Amino acid sequence: PRVLTRIPAREHDGWAYLLKRSTTDLSTLEKALHAVVDGNTMVDPEILESLDTRIGVNPEISAHAMRVLAQVATGSSNTVIAQDLGVTVRSVENTVSSLVKSLGIDTKSGQVNARVSLTLAYLSMFIAPRD
Repeated sequence: PRVLTRIPAREHDGWAYLLKRSTTDLSTLEKALHAVVDGNTMVDPEILESLDTRIGVNPEISAHAMRVLAQVATGSSNTVIAQDLGVTVRSVENTVSSLVKSLGIDTKSGQVNARVSLTLAYLSMFIAPRD
């Protein structure tokens, strides 16, 4: 996460970070390509699964919102997230909007991709503070 959150702002849109072994999984590769083409991001699900959840605990964000945020980070669409979590697409949209607001992501300028910013915010939650 520390490396990924240091990506220069001008390069925030449209990238994927996959482990070498994931590039042989066609569904993961396809998901990454779709995310990049759409200007979003995708972090290898295996990387996200390995994160220390004790570090990423944020009392201001509900468990449901953290699940949505984690799936945004894997490049999942709102429709896929809704299906995986058993909620409506509208619920996911509302949660994403709420996360954008609560995390202080400024999308009004048009220069920030909300999903990329959410992914970077999610990853930054797992960076242990330096002593």
